[in-house]
Amino acid sequence: MSESSPATGIVAASMHPLVLEGLEGVVTKAGMRFCAGVADREALLRIIDEKKPDVGIIDLTMRNTGEAFGKRDASLRTFVGSIAGKVKCIMLGDQADHRQAGKYLQAGARGYFGMGIQQQTLVNAIAKVMDGKLAVEESIEQHLMQKAANGGKLDASPVELLTDRELEVFKLLGKGKPTKEIASCLHLSPKTVETHRDRIKKKLGLDDGPTLMVAAVRYVLENE
Repeated sequence: MSESSPATGIVAASMHPLVLEGLEGVVTKAGMRFCAGVADREALLRIIDEKKPDVGIIDLTMRNTGEAFGKRDASLRTFVGSIAGKVKCIMLGDQADHRQAGKYLQAGARGYFGMGIQQQTLVNAIAKVMDGKLAVEESIEQHLMQKAANGGKLDASPVELLTDRELEVFKLLGKGKPTKEIASCLHLSPKTVETHRDRIKKKLGLDDGPTLMVAAVRYVLENE
């Protein structure tokens, strides 16, 4: 199955008008029904109820009452899980991130791709999820297959135990940002950042600040 049925209804969600315009073009060119392009959760829920789309293509920046969902990633995953029974969700992230992909697939999404996805790849992905299969970037698929072959233990790195916010703090530490700057970037208090640092050290089994910095720098160099 290389083409999706002309009856397939698609709704797109992104806070970027150009992204919505591009997705509409891809969908209509492929002969599918473009239900709507929306920027926030309430509008998406309304379209799902009124027009009954089959697939939702959701940019991680989709808003929740004016606030970008990408800043509260766990909230978006919860939302995706809540609508998974009504619409098949294909997520679009900044890049093909297997860690994020795994979390969204576990939440109920049926696909995950980076924003650089080719038009035909997206059309094929829609057909794939309509056929009851998962659709992900090739690099993510290879990672998931290797994980399955290893009994699901590929992501056993202690870093995988960090929450989304802790990982943000960890990455900024690895980029040499001091506590006050991290607090400003993430709109947190310095005390809260220190609390995250302590939790990260415990989860990673690190004894002190210097070893935390070394681990953070190594992670950034190897993953970004």
